[in-house]
Amino acid sequence: MTLAKSDQVLKTEETGFLSLGVSETTCKALVDAFDIHIPTAIQRKAIPAISGGANVIVGAETGSGKSLAYLIPIIERLKLQEELQSFIRKPKKPRALVFVPTRELGEQLLRVLKALSHHIKFRAVSLLGGRLSFVQQKKSLEENVDIVVCSPSRLVKHAVSGNIYFGDIRFIVLDEVDALLGDDFVRDLDVLLAKLPKKEEKIQFIAVGATHPKQVFPIYEKYLPNAKLVNDKLHLLPVNTKHVFVNIQGDDATQELISLLQQEEEKENPRTSNRIIVFCNTVASCRFVEHYLSERGYHTINYHGEIPPKKRKALFSEFLTQKHVILICTDVGARGLDNVSVNLVLNFEFPTCVVDYIHRAGRTGRAGNSGKVVSFIRKKDLSLARAIESGISQKKDLLEYTAQLKRKPN
Repeated sequence: MTLAKSDQVLKTEETGFLSLGVSETTCKALVDAFDIHIPTAIQRKAIPAISGGANVIVGAETGSGKSLAYLIPIIERLKLQEELQSFIRKPKKPRALVFVPTRELGEQLLRVLKALSHHIKFRAVSLLGGRLSFVQQKKSLEENVDIVVCSPSRLVKHAVSGNIYFGDIRFIVLDEVDALLGDDFVRDLDVLLAKLPKKEEKIQFIAVGATHPKQVFPIYEKYLPNAKLVNDKLHLLPVNTKHVFVNIQGDDATQELISLLQQEEEKENPRTSNRIIVFCNTVASCRFVEHYLSERGYHTINYHGEIPPKKRKALFSEFLTQKHVILICTDVGARGLDNVSVNLVLNFEFPTCVVDYIHRAGRTGRAGNSGKVVSFIRKKDLSLARAIESGISQKKDLLEYTAQLKRKPN
């Protein structure tokens, strides 16, 4: 007898999600929605820790499954609350808040939640700028709501307007926590936490990210006391990614760029995708590279913060549906974009800090696939590039190894 997909995962109790205490309903939802049967390394560590109710800091390489690592136990515990406490879901009163730094990451999370909600009864809404108007968001909160994906500033506006209440909050997630850092975020978070009612049942905090620089630890001490650190190769890069550093003299960058792209063309298989991301540090550089390549017949897409959100979304969808295309972007493209099939990342301009290198490099070599990162190194980049190259070769925690070393300013 051939087992159905949803049955197969239940037969792997030693290796599947069942072994982590995940319910059969959620196991089947993971298979039906995403064809996922076996948890990743970080999911094996994070799901039991979060399910236990402790404050948790989750750290793992980009593309390792961090989002599901916290979404699965949160959804499980929400359903358990309904079952054991006869909890009644309500309008305007979510039980989980997920803070994200970018619209793109928020929309990606919402797609994951929507897919799961077709198989498990819960409702997630987005409170992010650009996707829906403030009035439309207010309307979305007037139905039963369980999980809100939001930016701190937009959530504060809805709270002040009386569109949302926090009496039922059980979970607060800080996703890509290093990118959320900043005086505005801390101020907004303080405003929101001041609105939380005092009650016996504590709120569980979860901080998630591929990088956890030392600057975030005061935040952890304030909001995540006694947090449990769960990590898998934190601040390391995937072993299946090759890193190449190319010294650039004068105006050689464009010549090296064309030479590299020609090498990639020679390896292209017409039956498979060959997607490339080129990173620049400024919008002006993005425009220059895009113009230079398009004039030479390359299929290019420009992607940066000055492009309106709806247009950016359409451009990225185009990037994912085309087989042979080059996405040219600033670091706005390095976070939260679901592009697991990128073959090559090219740093046309070297990042200014280790954190940005980790996020850029994380766009390739995802989910066990091989990848390649090529970085153009100018004189001003040498100290940081050498430190990163040495750290990679020695398989070190890059943030610790480089000791917050930054490139010399222009």
